[in-house]
Amino acid sequence: PPAHGLFLSDIVAFSDATSGRALGPFAVANVKFTPLAGQAMTIVPGHDLKFFYQVWSPPTDPKSSGDATLEVEYAYGRMGMHDTKTISDKLPLKEFAANGTVVNGKKIATTDMAPGSYRLSVTVSNPATHEKAFSFLNFSIANSSETAPSWDISDPDFGRDVSQGTI
Repeated sequence: PPAHGLFLSDIVAFSDATSGRALGPFAVANVKFTPLAGQAMTIVPGHDLKFFYQVWSPPTDPKSSGDATLEVEYAYGRMGMHDTKTISDKLPLKEFAANGTVVNGKKIATTDMAPGSYRLSVTVSNPATHEKAFSFLNFSIANSSETAPSWDISDPDFGRDVSQGTI
């Protein structure tokens, strides 16, 4: 975590997530997910854009933050098309771990999005300190319902190998 200020990770889009004790690649905060990348960043109309990111701030005791929040703004649209939409949200500081990190995510419906290339911008700001952090994600909405399904490869022995220290 930074000594001061805010830092935002890259935005990670995913197609599926399951909670529970998760080890190995594509697992964050005890959630195993199937990430979207490359051609998979094309979303079928009507399927939600699901993503998460991690926020880092200076380590503090989350219990001492009271009702303080960070402001989160999600802005998305097609470049040059003047169709930007914005969603505002709050992220309670008491949800941060003592080491100054939190994983946050969002699901955005695509039912009203026209086909084309889009850009998502996530801005996290602290109203008390006026500090801001940004991250961006490019994605496309397909002009039909035919795109290749997401897939991944998993090793059933990976969890055992990690716990035994062989990886």
